Parts: sequence; structure tokens; C-alpha cells
Amino acid sequence: MIDENKKYEKECTIEMKVQNPTCTKKGQKDYTASVLFNGETFKDTISEEIEATGHDWNKGWKSDYLSNSIYRECILCGDRETAKNPFTDVSDNAYYVPIVWAYHTKLTTGVNENTFAGNRSCTRGQVVTFLWRIVGQPEPKMTKNPFKDVSESSPFYKAILWASENGITTGTAKDKFSPSATCTRGQVVTFLWRMAGKPEPKTTKNPFKDVSESSPFYKAILWASENEITSGTGSGFKPSATCTRAQVVTFLYRYDIDYLINLSNSSANFK
Repeated sequence: MIDENKKYEKECTIEMKVQNPTCTKKGQKDYTASVLFNGETFKDTISEEIEATGHDWNKGWKSDYLSNSIYRECILCGDRETAKNPFTDVSDNAYYVPIVWAYHTKLTTGVNENTFAGNRSCTRGQVVTFLWRIVGQPEPKMTKNPFKDVSESSPFYKAILWASENGITTGTAKDKFSPSATCTRGQVVTFLWRMAGKPEPKTTKNPFKDVSESSPFYKAILWASENEITSGTGSGFKPSATCTRAQVVTFLYRYDIDYLINLSNSSANFK
């Protein structure tokens, strides 16, 4: 029983201890109150849970051609995650890394949930949409549509306007884009070359017998070759041949992963 006429010794302190969370494990804060009363200490602790931080994949996907894999690393803990291949028709071949990269960077999906259909042709509308996505889907600045065959309801509408205002495409005629027309290999590398700012090829030697100096794709193909965006088909470049879905994403992969990194992204600022 407390004697109200007696002086008692009393003191109260609060101590906090923190166990920091990790990317995958929760942390905890412990608040301990210690009360010293008349020579006796009483303690009580209250704990507060701290949620795990989660991984930070800020640096995005990387590739490893030796192991034929796509991966990303957490900038906080260094954990590595290997990208999974969602497509049953994509095997361990030359197109594997570009296709898996394109899927995980949301550049393209398959034709359905588990089919990529790499041998199918790509249309002009699809290709410029891939290009538009690779730079972050910027809003086109132009409000006037120069192409009569591209409606505002088209899934390619914004991508085509963006490509037009940035000089990546001039269409197939004065007021025609032909979004459903098949895109050729020469057209794809020319789109990429224009997106890079039309750099002059450094090489003077043409490695492809089927590409003449008078070709409208000449400079673009030489530029793509010297920057290892393409190595041809084994029997030339075949500029008029249909560019398949697998070939398109491979060109884009080499442009984004190799060419732009070498230029420190300085040549493709269209955002």
C-alpha cells in the first residue's frame, strides 16, 4: 500500500529498438518502457511490424547470351530473377532472348497467352507501335492526322502519328500509311535508322550483294550492319523480304540493348 506522506523514487525511460526490413522479410520496432518505482523496475514492450520493402528492379532486364537468358537484379539486395518464357513455341534458339525480352519489357505480347508465332509477318502498323513502345509511348504532339487510311479508333493511331511527326515514317504515299501492309526487312531497319537520327554509316564496304547503292534502304542497312543490329540472312540482306515477328523484335532488341547503350541513349530522345 502506498503511503501518501512518503517520498518514493521513480523514473521512467522509453527505449526503441529497430530491426530493419529486407526486400523479402518484415522488420520490427520494439518500444520498451521501463519504470523504476521505489527501487523496483517494471517493464512493458509494444512491438510494431514493418512491411518488407520488396525488390527494386529499377535497372530493368538484362541479357546473357552465353546462358541464353534474360534476368534482372535488385538494386537493394542483389537478388537475381530470371525471366520466364511464357511461349510454348519459342525454344532455345537465336530468337529466344529477344522474344523473352520483348515480352517482359511489354514491347509486345504473343498472338495469345502462350503462342508468340515468330514466323508470322509483321505489319507496318505493328512495327511502328513496337518502336513507339520502346521509347515509352509518348503522346504525339501533332493534332492533324496526315493519313486517310488511319482512323482515330485504330490501335496504331498514336504510334503512327508519333512516327510521322518524328520523321520515322513518311507513309507509302502522300496521305497513305498502309498500316495493314506487310513490313519488309528494309523498311524495319530504315525506321530504326531514322529513329536514331539518320547517322551516316562509317563503313564504305557493303557486305550485302543484294543491296545496291541506289536502294532507298542503302544507308540504313549499312548502318544497321556496322552496329550489329543485323548480320543479314546468310545469303544477303533480302531487303524486300517480309520481316517476321521474331526478326523484328531481334532488331529492336539489338538496337535497344546494344546500340543505345553504346550511345548512352543520346541518339533516340523522342519522349
